[in-house]
Amino acid sequence: MGKIEEKLTHILKRPLIFGRRRHIIFWYDESQSYLSEVEMMKIDARISIVTENNYFRTRYMLENLTPPANVVLYFPFSKPKDEENPLLDIMLYSELFEPNEVREWQITYQLTEAEIKKYTPFFQNKERKKQFIQIINSNLIPENKNIRYAILATVVKAKNMEFSSIVMALLTEYTQGEKVKLDFVRKFVGLDYFWNELEVYFNYQNKNRSLSEFGGDLFLIPLQSIMKQSSINNKNRAYLFLERWSEIDKSNFEKVSEFFVRKLGLRDIFKRADLDDIANIGIFSLVQEQVVQKITIAILEGEIKYEAYLKVIQRRQELFAYDDYLISFAVLESAIQCLDKVGQFCKDGCNPNKSELWSQYVTKWSTIDHYYRLFYEAYDSLLDTDDNWNKLQQYVENTYKNRFLLPFAEKWSASFQQEAMFEVSPELLKQEDFFTKKVKPLIQSKKRTVIIISDALRLETANELAADLKQKPNFQITSSTMVGAIPSYTDLAMALLLPHKKIELINGKVYVNGVKSSSLNGRRKILKDTVDEGSTAFTSAEILEMTRAEVRSELQNKKLIYIYANTIDAIGDHASSEKYVFEACKDAIHELKKLIIKLNAHIRVNHVLITADHGFIYTRGTLKQADKIPNLTQKAEVKNRRFFMQEERIVDSTIASFPIHYFSNQNYTVHIPKGINRFQKQGAGSNYVHGGYMPQEVALPIIDVQIERNKQQQELIQLELVTQSRTIHNAEIVLTFMKKANLTTQTIYLYFENANNRIISNRVKIINQPIELGHEFIEVSFMIDTENPEPQEINLVFEIKSPTTQKKYDVFFLDI
Repeated sequence: MGKIEEKLTHILKRPLIFGRRRHIIFWYDESQSYLSEVEMMKIDARISIVTENNYFRTRYMLENLTPPANVVLYFPFSKPKDEENPLLDIMLYSELFEPNEVREWQITYQLTEAEIKKYTPFFQNKERKKQFIQIINSNLIPENKNIRYAILATVVKAKNMEFSSIVMALLTEYTQGEKVKLDFVRKFVGLDYFWNELEVYFNYQNKNRSLSEFGGDLFLIPLQSIMKQSSINNKNRAYLFLERWSEIDKSNFEKVSEFFVRKLGLRDIFKRADLDDIANIGIFSLVQEQVVQKITIAILEGEIKYEAYLKVIQRRQELFAYDDYLISFAVLESAIQCLDKVGQFCKDGCNPNKSELWSQYVTKWSTIDHYYRLFYEAYDSLLDTDDNWNKLQQYVENTYKNRFLLPFAEKWSASFQQEAMFEVSPELLKQEDFFTKKVKPLIQSKKRTVIIISDALRLETANELAADLKQKPNFQITSSTMVGAIPSYTDLAMALLLPHKKIELINGKVYVNGVKSSSLNGRRKILKDTVDEGSTAFTSAEILEMTRAEVRSELQNKKLIYIYANTIDAIGDHASSEKYVFEACKDAIHELKKLIIKLNAHIRVNHVLITADHGFIYTRGTLKQADKIPNLTQKAEVKNRRFFMQEERIVDSTIASFPIHYFSNQNYTVHIPKGINRFQKQGAGSNYVHGGYMPQEVALPIIDVQIERNKQQQELIQLELVTQSRTIHNAEIVLTFMKKANLTTQTIYLYFENANNRIISNRVKIINQPIELGHEFIEVSFMIDTENPEPQEINLVFEIKSPTTQKKYDVFFLDI
């Protein structure tokens, strides 16, 4: 462009012909080579772009321009015939500018006369010349390379002039059975030049110069441990080439990869290879599939190398196409963890003491229930379940039930064999004391307190929630447990969690202080009557649907807020939906986090206590007759599949019976099948149950969330995203942040995640002092003046991995 400006400037400086007051230059550019740059040229003239629709305006401008100034008329089309030129009369006394583009490129890129002659046919094509200009203007020519790289990139339709992009384009075309691009390379640059460059770039030594041979050698690079040597000597560059290709153009790369998998017969090789031989092989989607199959088969065959399998899965997360097998690996990982923990349980055994059993379950064995849940969360998400998946499901189910749940239930039941009352340990907090010992002290401290009761929030699910909440910088999390009441069912448990002077059972319904406690309005009345007018109750759905103004209006003047969530029990308690109870657990975790964050954002909350009314037992599959016992009464005041409650005590070897003391108007005895058995009842819906006294049903979580308001505000104002757009259009995105206060944190990481919590960009690290840059998609460092209290503007660059794998309207999250 510099040469063109120089030529125009030279013309404009020429002395004017007698009688003329200015230079008028006509410039026709049929290829539109300079359309995007012409207005930015710095010359002593007014530049006007003429179209077929503004001839009259142009003539008017020329005739009325005051004072007279030099004018360059740029026409982005070919020169018309004289009889078709509306400005012919002006052109006859003006100057015609006809730059010789090829000559300009000869000077700029130091081309020889032979090269000029060779490339002239290339530039005679209008569309090709236009694409070439776009390539030239948007890319830097690689160091020590000439215009031929730009020609190569143009004819193969590469996105840039990097040699790697040119090779990608040619290999893609070859695997599609075409050779148009290769023929253009032969015609305009020469195959010898291309192959010479490729041999230097990859240190490739193969006498057979063919894309078939080269592609085969290229895709052998990741397989050095199990295959013959490749003819490519620069293996590191070749591997990085494949890795980068897989990241920037996943769709085409996968098709090319599959082509060479077939050509090289790699499917059978991967099938025959040992897991250890392919565990670290990336690039091939097929390897992910084979790793999944080999680990699955190994588990089914009884190979207990669980730690090794988990390391392999962790390694596979970093390799190509992991996201395509994300659910499969989640099934495997949770299955392995569950089986491993059951193995430890069988090895360690159980202490027969009930308080020791309780402690072991709370601190250790509840993780078995956790991984059992995660297994079914993932397994139920599989789009297709083949024979091996079904066998694995049966294996996990049978192992969980027969080697953990039943033996543990037997030990637990035996520990109460001689007990007249249901009491695990006098030192443990009981559900009926929750309000007095946990809530009342917070009320007395005058702090606004929120009590969230999540129906059927089991201990292991609550532990996952607590771990997530601990990631919030302003949340201080303390977890504990309490012993739930028996029978462990909603109506009684919800009553016990409220402030109560007396509890009564009338016609099977529970009343607190004379008020029926099963309705939300009843609970509000109990709270207001027992505590004060500053107490209220809502459902979680109501809070989540409120606007900020509505939240503040309803809750700003309240000091005690009870919130009831029913995500889990609402699904589990119905035969048609009980299969999805573990999915409901996942939804409950998300809902509770969202609820706490919303409350904290809209009103000042000091304390949040999260607990449950009861837990549950769940197993998959049809229950056997041995899992059920006959119904032993027709006189029960309240009953379900796990208990019945009545005044009369029944003695039977299949049940455990305990007197209960909660009700002031009557004495009752609760009867519960021993272990995990259910009472017989017609109809479906016996997989999900509660009401009994197993730890899964009565080990209730208490998550104490203390919110440090000042810390939250300090964290939030340190970095502010000031970029207005929230839409990602390209693989590279630049975001502008404002540092508004001294950074109290030494190091901050910023990166993008997708909806599956997978990092899909580079990580940007903000630090106090510069460090060495890492891998392209691992870490980029940015130095910031942390001692400067003044606002600082920071521009950070993020590269989105594999943009072609993302859907058009995918949502990504910027994490700090």
